Amino acid sequence: YIQVLWIEIEPNIEIAWNGAVDAILTALAALMALAAGYIHAGRLQPLQSLLVLSTFAAMEGGAVLLCCWTSNIYISYVGYILYGALYAFSITVARYVTLYIHNDMYAI
Repeated sequence: YIQVLWIEIEPNIEIAWNGAVDAILTALAALMALAAGYIHAGRLQPLQSLLVLSTFAAMEGGAVLLCCWTSNIYISYVGYILYGALYAFSITVARYVTLYIHNDMYAI
């Protein structure tokens, strides 16, 4: 859906950087997932993990709003890259949080 937003922001763009933005996002998301696994591996307690997740969720929301409310295509690109990188980090941390949830709880 982000491609449609970018066309709405800049309908007559000379050079579309959409593919480059997706490539940067993929590389940065992989690095963030590796960093999350390294940082979280035995270093964060469950409560700290939840605080990290809530902080990153707020930052993800800000990045999405940045994408949507701007009229500059390049700022929207940056917001999308930030959102994807933060999402990759937080989903990796969330995987470790599920280790502390009992089997009879259906939260995740």
